[in-house]
Order: sequence, then structure tokens, then C-alpha cells
Amino acid sequence: MVVQATVRNREGKPIDGLTKEDFKLLDNGKPQSIIEFESASLDVKPTSGNQAAEPQTAAAPNNYLALYLDDLNMADADAIAVRDAANGYLERNLVPSERVAIVTSSGQTLSNFTGNLPQLQAALLKLHASPRVDGKNNCPDLTDYQAREITLSDNPNSSNAWTMAISEAENRCQMKDLSPKQPGEPTSAATIDFIRSLARRIVEQSEIQTRLALEGLNQLVDLIAQMPGRRSVVVVSRGFMLLEEQEYLDRTIDRAIRSEVLIDSMDPKGLALLMREADVTRGYTPPTGPLIGITHTSDFSRESAAASVLAQVAEGTGGQFIHDNNDLEAGFDLLAGPRGHYTLAFSPTNAKQDGHFHSLKLTLNGERKGFTVKSRRGYFASKAAKQENSVAAVDDDANAIRDAILSPVELQQLPIEIKAGASEVDGGKRELALLIHVDAKALHFHQEAGRHQNTLTFTTAVFDQAGKYAGGQEQRAKIDLSDADLANLLASGVDVKITLTVKPGNYRIRQVVRDSEDKHLAATTRNFAVQ
Repeated sequence: MVVQATVRNREGKPIDGLTKEDFKLLDNGKPQSIIEFESASLDVKPTSGNQAAEPQTAAAPNNYLALYLDDLNMADADAIAVRDAANGYLERNLVPSERVAIVTSSGQTLSNFTGNLPQLQAALLKLHASPRVDGKNNCPDLTDYQAREITLSDNPNSSNAWTMAISEAENRCQMKDLSPKQPGEPTSAATIDFIRSLARRIVEQSEIQTRLALEGLNQLVDLIAQMPGRRSVVVVSRGFMLLEEQEYLDRTIDRAIRSEVLIDSMDPKGLALLMREADVTRGYTPPTGPLIGITHTSDFSRESAAASVLAQVAEGTGGQFIHDNNDLEAGFDLLAGPRGHYTLAFSPTNAKQDGHFHSLKLTLNGERKGFTVKSRRGYFASKAAKQENSVAAVDDDANAIRDAILSPVELQQLPIEIKAGASEVDGGKRELALLIHVDAKALHFHQEAGRHQNTLTFTTAVFDQAGKYAGGQEQRAKIDLSDADLANLLASGVDVKITLTVKPGNYRIRQVVRDSEDKHLAATTRNFAVQ
């Protein structure tokens, strides 16, 4: 078992020169003998700013770094600051043995792994905040945290979240059904229904964005896990609400641990002043009186919950979470810079092959005040061969389809064709019609009572030009045919029509088809302009 470790002093500077005897390793609380030890020798000469090609004379790459920039949860000012800070870090610290990739949570690969500094700098220039689905034009202006609180309580008199929303709706929102009420008059049913509906929509959008961000990180962990040497990911994000997605976060951490990938995280907003400001363009005026206190409490709770996601993913994999620091360049230097790397290997004693999680604790011997050791928090013990085969036979259709939707990889286990068209509907929107054809000759069927059976699941996801989820649908086509009808199906194939309502614009359509017999997957992407 291999453990990668970094050691820093109180000022965050890497500590070199330690030996095997300086470390103490516990596996589930039991001391372990370190059988191999290596102190990493990092390149100290950065690449020059005019380097235009991969290093040819340097040793093989032994350090892979992926910058995961969460543009789904990033303000315009954040994007500029992150771009400049990352660029400065690369100019100062990129070394010949290092390869860097830049990926965004909206699904863009700005740069694949490379040591080419100009290429990475050009990629950073493409970073922009991805526009939110609803922007900031909602009235009342609910945060995802406030919307969640509203959806959890149906009684408008039960929470501060409701109080804030009702006050803003009645005093600011100029809408036909939300006219200001007279003193002493009860809140109208129309106002309550509107707030409830808006909160649900914001929660749904927040859940989608969180899943996209976490699934994108999962994909990146899988990619970097294939690389040799040290592998680390730096997540730069304002954080986001988990809501119902804790299992997604746990899966991300588990994947990183299994793949020995270190994840660090950094919040780019620095020291946040949680004060709402007036916005003339939106006609927004901050709350006054007693509402100031509950608004501040709600915003603080939201920031704490969002930041906890970044803390969990970093600390769970042995990384660091940098926050409340306005010096982004120093943050990059701390997270992605030379670390004082050490590699330790041990053979676990009395470890059962049961697949259970083993906690690891790596410390320094003797008095080392102010020193911190970061390493993986544990590992999953391997399973016996029979257990592995049993677990491998369990197929989670939902996870397989979700992974295929969020992956850019084309899968052709089933032959499918897609035709798309759009027509105008009311309100200036368009109806996007998709016709998915599956060649049935590639399908297998099981027989029951003389009939041939299979079920095809068609899952469609549409993303706008900014990578935002714009709509989707899932349909199941159950096949239950006699011999004669099966012959006709094999000749004609299976056709399913899916329709979605979208606004004019450019879209990326991700189509996945999965059958219930062989568990085969087809996954393809089509770009389509809706005029």
C-alpha cells in the first residue's frame, strides 16, 4: 500500500529533508512498518514564458495537476481573478516534469494535460463565468438555501425564509398577481403560491448544477487516475449547496481515495462581506429593520453550507481547503506548488480482504510544533476474488445512465441514429423534436411464455451553449412480441420520439440508450441550432 504525503510548516512552506524514521503510520489505529520510503525530488527550474513545445530533454512527467474551475458557481469578477492568479502561478512554478490540465464544471476542457505554458495561458483566457439559468432577475430574489428552507415547510408563517420572501414580494415585486397589500391585510394566496413555485424551481436548478459539478469532478478523477506519478486536483469554487446530493459527494471522495488522487480546494471570493447591496438595474433595495438580522443569518448559513462541500472533498482525500484569503496567487502557490512530497509504502498487517474502509493516520515523531502532514485518509481493502465477482455482477442502471449522460465519450454498443427538428410554439419558444432509431438486430431477447422481451431506456439531456442543463426526458420502450411481430421489429427497428420545449439558441444534445438484457449502452452527442 502506497501513501503520498506532504509536510508544511506553520507558514505553509514545504518541509524537505525528512527521513523514514520521522514518520509514524497507523492503519485502523495499529502501527505499521514503513517498508519503502522516498523523498520526492521536484524540478526547481520553471519553464520559460516563451516555451512553445513540450520539453524534449526532461525526464518523463511524474507530476500531474488538474485545475477544476467551477464556472457554474462563479461570478464574473471571480473568473477574472482566478484566471490571473492561475496564470501567475504557472509562470512562476511550471516545471518540465509537470503536466497540467484545465477543466470547467460546465463541461469544457480548456486544455488537456500539457507542459506547454503558452497553451495553458491561452486556455485560461477562455475562462468565463457560466450564466445561471435564471440569472438574478427573480423576484423575490431567493438564494438556493432560502428556497430549500421554503420547500421544506409548507406553512408561510413557519420560517424566516418565508418571512423574507413574502416581505420582498409584497414590497418590491411589481407583478400582476403580487400587488402590494394594505396594512393589516393578509398575504394573498397568489403571492404564497408564486413563492412556493419559484422556490421549487430554484431548488431543482440548484440540484442539477450540483450534480453536474460533482459528476464533472468524478470524470476528472477517473481521467487523472490513469496518469503515472503524483496526481492532484485543485478545485476552485465558491461552493454549492448539496441539498439531496450528499451521495454524489461521497462517491467523489471514494473515487479519489481508491485512485490515490489528492484533491485540494480553494474559494476564490476571499473574505466575504455578507451585506446585500442595492441594485438599481434590478430595482432591488436591501431589507431594513428586523429583516436585516434574519437576512444576514440566512446568507451566513448559506455560505457555511456551501463552503462545507469544499472542505469535505479536500479533507476527505488528504488535501487542503483554502478560504477567507484574498490573495489568490498565494493560494495557488500553497495548493499547487512544490509541496515537500514523500512517498511511503507499507504492507497492512492483519488486513481482512472484505472491501471495508481502513482509516490511515500519518504523523511525525518527536516535537514538531507547527508542522502539518497531509495524506490520504484511508483506503478500501481488496476483496477476495469470489466477492469481487459477485459485486461486479451488480449493475446500477441509474448510475450507468447518469455517468453516460455527463461523459463526453461516444459509446456504440447499440447502433442508434438521431434526427432533430424544431418548430415554433407559443411564447416565442420552440418545440425540439428528436427521433431516435435503434437497429433492433443488435438486441437480444429473453423468452417468457413464448414471447420475446426486452426494455430499452431512452434518456435525453439538452445543454445550452453555456453548458447549462436546459431540459431532458426519459422514456422506456418495453418490447413483448410474438415470433411474427419480432421479425417485423428486426426489419424496421425501434423508433422513439422525444419532444422538449426550449428557447431559440445553440444546444448540445446528449442521448443515451440502454437495454435491459445485455446492459449495452449507446451514448452520442449532437449539436443543434434552434432558430
